[in-house]
Amino acid sequence: GPRATNPIESSVDYHDIRLQTEVGGKKISVATEIPLRFVDPTVLGNTGGMGDMIITTRTVMLDGDDLQITQVLRNQLATGSAASGRGIGHASMEPGFVAGYRYSERTMLHSELKLWFPLGGDPDASGPVLRYGAGWANVLYDSDCLAVIPTLEFVGWSVLGGQQTVGFEQVEDLDGLDIFNLYPGVRIVRDAGGDLGLFELGFGGGISVSPNHWYETLLRLELRWAF
Repeated sequence: GPRATNPIESSVDYHDIRLQTEVGGKKISVATEIPLRFVDPTVLGNTGGMGDMIITTRTVMLDGDDLQITQVLRNQLATGSAASGRGIGHASMEPGFVAGYRYSERTMLHSELKLWFPLGGDPDASGPVLRYGAGWANVLYDSDCLAVIPTLEFVGWSVLGGQQTVGFEQVEDLDGLDIFNLYPGVRIVRDAGGDLGLFELGFGGGISVSPNHWYETLLRLELRWAF
C-alpha cells in the first residue's frame, strides 16, 4: 500500500466478509467480489467498511477428462480506504493460471501460478509478488446427496520488489522475500436435487510456516451456492 506514516501499528487483527458472485458458461466466467473489512489495531481506533473490490475473469484453456487448465485475471480496484487499512490505495492486476488433475476417482490435485503487480502505486514502496501453490482434496464420504472432502493447501509468495517497514521509522528494499503458508480444511457438499442447486460449506485455517508472513494465523468459513 502507501508509505508508512506515524503511528505505525505493531499488531493488527482484521475480519473480512466477502460476497462473490460468478456467472458464465463451461469455458468463460466473470466474478465480482465485494469485501467488507473490519480492522482492530492496537494503537489507532477500530474501523470498518468496504475494502478493495475485485473483478475476476476465468477462461478454460484445456478441458480434458483428467486435466483442466484455466487462465485467470484478477483486477483489484482501490475502493477501500488505505489510511484506515481497508485497502492498498491503488489498483492492481494479477494474471495467472490454475490447474486441476484428477488423480483417482476420489482424489484431486490442484495448482496455481499468478503474478500480482501494482498499477499506480508508489514507485519505490510497491512491487510485484509471485504467488504459487498446490492443493490436495480427497472424498472421504460420498452418498447420493452428501459428500465430505478433507483438503490441504500449500501457498507460497515471492516478493520481487518494493519496500517494507522495519521497526517504527525505517524502510528496507525487498528482493526475493519468500512467504509460505499451509491451509488445512474440510468441505461439506450437499446436493438435494430440485431447483435449489448445490450447497458447499467449507471450514479451514491458515498457518504461517516461514519466518516472514502476511499474518500468523487465519480462520476461514465459506458458503457456496451453485445453480
